[in-house]
Amino acid sequence: LPRNIRALVSVEPGLIGNIQEPIEPIEETEKYVKAEAKGFTFELDFETRLFTADQRFVDRLTKDYTKNFPKDQKSIDQYTSSMQSGSSRLMYERLNINNSQVSINDFSKLEQVRLLIVTGSEDPVHIDTDQQITKYLRKQEVEVDHFHLEEQGITGNGHMMMLEKNNKEVLDFIRGWL
Repeated sequence: LPRNIRALVSVEPGLIGNIQEPIEPIEETEKYVKAEAKGFTFELDFETRLFTADQRFVDRLTKDYTKNFPKDQKSIDQYTSSMQSGSSRLMYERLNINNSQVSINDFSKLEQVRLLIVTGSEDPVHIDTDQQITKYLRKQEVEVDHFHLEEQGITGNGHMMMLEKNNKEVLDFIRGWL
């Protein structure tokens, strides 16, 4: 890993299995699982193998927790139509259902990689979880830079900062770090 990767930029990253609490499914069969995480109910169909975000989830990313995502209906519709269905099995692991999330077992491999975590000011989930990741990595003696964008003078960003009105400011900040 280190000889091929010099830096890793994590924009509001997901928790790793080492620190993410497992989720017990509400209902589960070989073909289907229903679980709740962060106020959302996820229904995953393993027969079709696809997971599609519902409108409430899209609204969280575009309207609810950001000041900078364009609020006009055309922009929201364009973003919604760009969302691709994903693997139900991957979402199962991402949510850590039945303790299935990927964990890091050898942190020494990160010693030669520069790490950056970027957190927007408007996503309440990531303000907390990004701090958890940073603390955990530092406890494992991994050097990581963690910046809250508002502390850099970049305000109003949510989870989809790369699509928000001030995305060039965010990109310039990341490029400067690199």
